[in-house]
Amino acid sequence: VSERVRDRERASERARMYDEGEGVYWVVSLPVLGGSQEATWDAVQQNTVYAQDLSSNFKLNVPETLRVGTLDSLLELSDELVRDTAAIEGTCAKLRRQCLEHSHHSGTSASGRNGDHAFLDDTPDLKGEDALAVESFEWNEAKFPSNRPLKEAVERIMEGVHRTDDALKVKLSEYSSCKSNLAALTRKSAGSLAVREIGSIVREEDVV
Repeated sequence: VSERVRDRERASERARMYDEGEGVYWVVSLPVLGGSQEATWDAVQQNTVYAQDLSSNFKLNVPETLRVGTLDSLLELSDELVRDTAAIEGTCAKLRRQCLEHSHHSGTSASGRNGDHAFLDDTPDLKGEDALAVESFEWNEAKFPSNRPLKEAVERIMEGVHRTDDALKVKLSEYSSCKSNLAALTRKSAGSLAVREIGSIVREEDVV
């Protein structure tokens, strides 16, 4: 029970830090102590959580059998990741912006830092215990088989990103068209007799 209480307290502290812009996530790779990953994990927990309460730690579950390839291929992939990361961040920013704008137009109440809107209850926001995408990461073996080269995994990820970006453009175009049509109908219904639909004014029983 006391451990669960400590976990809740650390989660609350983490949320406070992110609200104040103090928190950050680090991805750390450590040498294995004595050939045991659990021994390494226990040592990290003991020194950073239990002894000094410096951080909250989470395991990043990545397959041990990833085909990393040669050093040259890794360097090449690293160069490509700079471009790919920018593309992913750009698409995510577009999605987030549209969700915020949609929640604003639909009257969703504001919450969170900088007046952001709570557009999706289950959206990871990297603010404490809601950041499940980072804190509970699991490798999708079905989509990205660990026995295939890393380059293929990156290519599949980018294919999904590009599909999402293209779909977003189509939806935004459709949304913009609907907004324009709605604005035109609103102007007609609120305008003078010269622009309003006669059917909305003269009913069938009014005609002799």
